[in-house]
Amino acid sequence: GVPLKNLPMEYLARLEGVDYVKRSSVTAVGKTLKEADETNVQSELRDRMLADALREETGARADDEAANDLLAVAAAVVMVADGLLDEGHNVVTPHSWPAPTSFAGKPRTENTAAKDISSYVHSLVHRSEGINEGEFGTGFNNSRFWIRSAGNQPVFPHVLEFARDIAEAVDSERAKEAVDAMGEEWSPLAFGKLCEQTIKSHGRKLKQARASSEPLLTFCERVQGYEMACIVEYCVEQAGGSLK
Repeated sequence: GVPLKNLPMEYLARLEGVDYVKRSSVTAVGKTLKEADETNVQSELRDRMLADALREETGARADDEAANDLLAVAAAVVMVADGLLDEGHNVVTPHSWPAPTSFAGKPRTENTAAKDISSYVHSLVHRSEGINEGEFGTGFNNSRFWIRSAGNQPVFPHVLEFARDIAEAVDSERAKEAVDAMGEEWSPLAFGKLCEQTIKSHGRKLKQARASSEPLLTFCERVQGYEMACIVEYCVEQAGGSLK
């Protein structure tokens, strides 16, 4: 799984003193972020560098702007999973928000192949911002906006099936009730609410709850990890590559 996070964001184009190679779980992403930071490249070139790095790993289509967009968003998911929220936010914002920002530059919503999936990844950024105050209220509040903006996603049926299995496996009544209430369609809004309740209930004792394998926390983190893995796989496959 991927641990639930409750991290404040800086909303800056560039953060000082981050060891990207150490922080990133995917070497190609970490090395590319380090290179982009050291050379202070513009956001579009950074995204192309990220796409090229993942292209080497996945065999995705070459010289293809649509593939570049999707691979950059896949890299952003890795950043979010690793707690690099501002960095991931800076990648997905131009693909999903139709106005320029001081941290992510000019919008690309009119010519991106990744608008819908980047909107959903945008929701994951702010879910990880948690109860911290950000641009528009708390992270969870902002996450709900982006979930509605993204709409239905191709990964949802897979996440629902996995969530049903995990709710039974960890024996969490609250998780079972939440998944059953969804019926036949995965509800990221309902799942986000579970994550929010879990963060609030454990507060600063989240690590202790994780160490004791608290059922609802275990459910949220395992489902979140699978959800993110599905999104990365979807983006890579749509870009003509493979994770296998």
